[in-house]
Amino acid sequence: MAASAWSALRRGGRAHLVRPLALGVVAVWALAAGVAVFGPVVETGTDPTRLPIAALVAPVAATVATGVVRAAVEILDAWLGDPEPA
Repeated sequence: MAASAWSALRRGGRAHLVRPLALGVVAVWALAAGVAVFGPVVETGTDPTRLPIAALVAPVAATVATGVVRAAVEILDAWLGDPEPA
């Protein structure tokens, strides 16, 4: 999703929005990785089976958040319009 948005921004003459998109996606996935690694673990029963709840939920939440970042960049593009030529 983010890769297609990135290529569309670069082709469409909106290269000024590539950096916010890239930084937003990196921030979302870095946070998801941190939550997945350091998140809570549930132990079940007498057999110490450990279920890493955060590791199961974090990628799904990060995928949704990546879509939100893409939408935010598109809204930012509509709000800012075309940049002034240098």
